[in-house]
Amino acid sequence: MVNLTKSQPTPKCLAAEQVKSNGSVRNCSEVRERLNADFYEKCYLCERHDIRMEIEHFIPHNGDKTLKFDWTNLFLACGHCNNAKRTQHNLLNCTNPHDDVLHWMEYCYDVENLTAKVSIHTANNDNVRALNTANLLTTIFNSTSDEGRFYAPKLRTKLAEEIYSIESVIETLLKRKQEGLSIQDDYLALEQHLSIHSPFFAFKYWFLRRHTRYNSEFQDILTKAPLHTA
Repeated sequence: MVNLTKSQPTPKCLAAEQVKSNGSVRNCSEVRERLNADFYEKCYLCERHDIRMEIEHFIPHNGDKTLKFDWTNLFLACGHCNNAKRTQHNLLNCTNPHDDVLHWMEYCYDVENLTAKVSIHTANNDNVRALNTANLLTTIFNSTSDEGRFYAPKLRTKLAEEIYSIESVIETLLKRKQEGLSIQDDYLALEQHLSIHSPFFAFKYWFLRRHTRYNSEFQDILTKAPLHTA
């Protein structure tokens, strides 16, 4: 997860849908367009971007029209994460700037073993919302439910591909730097991996942060991440 900002003002079509007996946020095309832009076309939970997304209510509305059409309550999620989350709502809110979703949880993945389990945990077990969020994300990446046992391995494979990609970029950059060659293009490629647009950004950030050599070498990028570059 990474902190995101919901655009303002609220789409006008939501108020129009709210007064209808059969109103739906899905009838409001502006909602989907704005969510795609605000969430960079990524699922706010797993940060995958190359699958079909759904409009998700962060706090389940349970028929409450105020919650159902509340712009601040509408998020973008993939079907797998939406099903895993279900009615949970005592979670960190990535659109709340006071919830530091990137640093309050540590995102771990063993890139040496594609069958290894992903783990997300928090150093502060007194923060119940952070603990709930870490547990939910760990479940999302390691699900053994009827639906999840088919999707979760594909999710971990996509994550592994991205981790291998950023590691390859870094090693190429360091090799070219040692040889005295230009590293401008390699540095730009690394910045793109650490852009807010990038899939699985949180895992990439923590991959560099945990790696002693990478951490010291690229402190300038880490302190600026997530970068808002294309």
